[in-house]
Amino acid sequence: MLIATSLCVASVLLLSPALTTRPIAVMPPLVIGVTVAADISPTLIPRVLAEAEAIWRPTGVVIAWEREGGMEMHAPLLRVWIGDGTGRGNRDEAMPLGWIGFEDDGSPTRNIYVSHANALALMNMMAGSSSAARMPRAERETMLGRAMGRALAHELGHYLLARRGHSEKGLMRARRTSAEFFARDATRFAIDDEQRAMVLSRLRPGGVLTAAAAAIPSAIPGEPGTHLGWTLDDAHSRKFERD
Repeated sequence: MLIATSLCVASVLLLSPALTTRPIAVMPPLVIGVTVAADISPTLIPRVLAEAEAIWRPTGVVIAWEREGGMEMHAPLLRVWIGDGTGRGNRDEAMPLGWIGFEDDGSPTRNIYVSHANALALMNMMAGSSSAARMPRAERETMLGRAMGRALAHELGHYLLARRGHSEKGLMRARRTSAEFFARDATRFAIDDEQRAMVLSRLRPGGVLTAAAAAIPSAIPGEPGTHLGWTLDDAHSRKFERD
């Protein structure tokens, strides 16, 4: 349940010592497990996660990534799978760069998939396959990190907002051009004040997300619609359009 709050602004001169020394509430971290296909470059993944985290950081959301195989101190509330699944797209349709499933009751599942294969295909289409192949690895992974990280941030939005729908602008816009995915400037992926307030209310101690018991998934949802119990709305997939 969302909790409405109000913010009162007062002059510092009118505050009592007790109020001025009150500790600032710290938002609990959002623990997200990360599972990566073995054939994906390990130096790419930190770029993907950093891009997604940078988009959410201004809202006050703190993300704690826990890579599979590491020492997991907490059961992850959510798990991100990064691999070469391609979803339902093909060369004649917009391809999803990422997706999240929804249960029959409309609530989001605790699994997000980010497609390395589709991001690479998008980069090849934009730059030309021969040009992309000649890129230094650092440049190629910087580009892929932006696109995949922005797609991940978008799918995180579906989970944190518990919404299937999209907005007309900002992070939760449904369709993007390839230029937007790869541009240095990420301002078109901003999160608005209403979305920020909703997410923080769900993440506060005692909120919907912090109270949820997390279970680590046991199967990789490589293709939307094939994972048991999942449904996927094509209209919500993270898609791109050619420039």
